[in-house]
Amino acid sequence: MTNAVTAAPVLPHKRHILRNIILTALGVVLLAGTVTAAVLSGSDTRQPAASKPPAAAPTSAVAFAHIVNGPLGHRFTADLAKLSTDFKAGRWPATETDAIMLFNDSNRYLAAMRATPVPPAYQAARRDTIAGVAAFRDGAAYLRDGIAASDTKLIAQSQLLTEQGTNLFVQASTEVPTKQ
Repeated sequence: MTNAVTAAPVLPHKRHILRNIILTALGVVLLAGTVTAAVLSGSDTRQPAASKPPAAAPTSAVAFAHIVNGPLGHRFTADLAKLSTDFKAGRWPATETDAIMLFNDSNRYLAAMRATPVPPAYQAARRDTIAGVAAFRDGAAYLRDGIAASDTKLIAQSQLLTEQGTNLFVQASTEVPTKQ
């Protein structure tokens, strides 16, 4: 289904998708801030002192924080922001391109996150971060395909995946160890 005036797809859930992209950016910021604070403090309130990770674990926590706060995390967040801006403005060709960039950068983020060992206290945050990025990657693919085919069902599926990704990022931000 397309709009006869602009030949752009009719997007019934535009506000919901934008809201989810904004909430996702917030989730990414929350996750990044929580990871930074936990790694810099070097402490974990969910583990008793007797069961702290071995000496190599802080390096793993730092590597995890570098992925979330480093170039890959910034690129992922920038891709989401650009996608949101172009989508909101109705720039459909740009939105398709943004979705492809988000898809590709999500794959790089996932590869780095999966390859990084983390201390036991970070396992839940890592798991939910990986699942959240995968949901956004798949949502970007559905959005790209939905815009290209003017298929509102694909765009609706993108919205569901975006909601799932947002929830997983917010959940991951609560699972990072915090200062005692």
